[in-house]
Amino acid sequence: MDLDDLYDKMGGLLEKANEMCGGDSDVNDPSEAIDALTDLIDDGKLKFKNDGNIKVTYHDSCRLGRHMGIYDTPRDILADIPGVELVEMERNREKAACCGVSAFATCESSSKKMQVERLMEGKKTGAEKMLMFCPKCQIHFKCTTWKEMPVEKELVDIPIDDMTTFVAEHLE
Repeated sequence: MDLDDLYDKMGGLLEKANEMCGGDSDVNDPSEAIDALTDLIDDGKLKFKNDGNIKVTYHDSCRLGRHMGIYDTPRDILADIPGVELVEMERNREKAACCGVSAFATCESSSKKMQVERLMEGKKTGAEKMLMFCPKCQIHFKCTTWKEMPVEKELVDIPIDDMTTFVAEHLE
């Protein structure tokens, strides 16, 4: 997965949001997509329902975080959803841990160790879900939990969820 895949996911959510609002979107990259989503929220064109209280933690992916400098916007979006409480992992934003693999080419023991450590960090927050925009990170974290691990499963057993899907599920 690459930035185009991320854009496609964000673009799909924005397309749905724009249909609901009768607007047009001319978005060219993921950062623009996330900014456009935030603008729709700020302009009151997207409304969220309160599905009850849920604690989530957010994984800062390398692509959006370190490469594009996008740290606050995902948190701002979560803050706009009623009933959602963001619980930060110990390492977040610029100091966030990587999912362990920079591409789909390799996923060896050192990568798995990084993934297990990050999942443990997410689980320690007490959150019910670990959210992220990056589909690559989602795949790597989910893959890690499907295989034999060097730690007890309950130490890393936190559901991984796509941020775009999570946001869309909370739209009125």
